[in-house]
Amino acid sequence: MLSKGLPISIVLILLSFSISPDPIIASSHDSLDVGYAELDITPELGIGMPGYFHGRKADGVLDPLLIKALVLTQKDTTLVILAVDLIGIKR
Repeated sequence: MLSKGLPISIVLILLSFSISPDPIIASSHDSLDVGYAELDITPELGIGMPGYFHGRKADGVLDPLLIKALVLTQKDTTLVILAVDLIGIKR
């Protein structure tokens, strides 16, 4: 069963590895390493919440805010996909 918050793009990427029409024969040099992690980044109660037309402070948590990472590595190539439950990220 998939996580409730798993983005469809990650699901499609994972499915593309599992439904290849040809059998995948991997040598030790061609193996695909996959890693996944998630971290709760929910701020403390009382912090201001953007996205409203007036000032509003958080007084409870309905769902935690998460950052999720999927890392795929094969040979010298690494792909990192991040899903962050935020409106924006400052540089």
